Amino acid sequence: MEEDKLVRFEKTATLFFIITSFFLFALFWGKLPPQVPLFYSRPWGEEQLGKPLELLILPGTSFLFYLGAALICKFYSLEKLLLRIINIGVTLFSFLSFLTLLKIITLAI
Repeated sequence: MEEDKLVRFEKTATLFFIITSFFLFALFWGKLPPQVPLFYSRPWGEEQLGKPLELLILPGTSFLFYLGAALICKFYSLEKLLLRIINIGVTLFSFLSFLTLLKIITLAI
């Protein structure tokens, strides 16, 4: 069965955001301070701060979602609407994760 063009585009965009996030992290690794704002759901102050290495949670989670979506899509390949919804969700998550990482890095340096 041939893959839908929209699904292929979404997978490509997701991988682009994930790879760019890892590259962005590696590029600015040396310029990051010892603590960066990461945990925004916690009360304001030191509790929101994390180590720079913890920033890898963002692209790492996106990659895990991508793998999970790929696994689901493999088993439900006949359900085109389900594939599109899942891939749109994963693409949106990876895009927002990329933007969050970018914002944290620009705030920290």
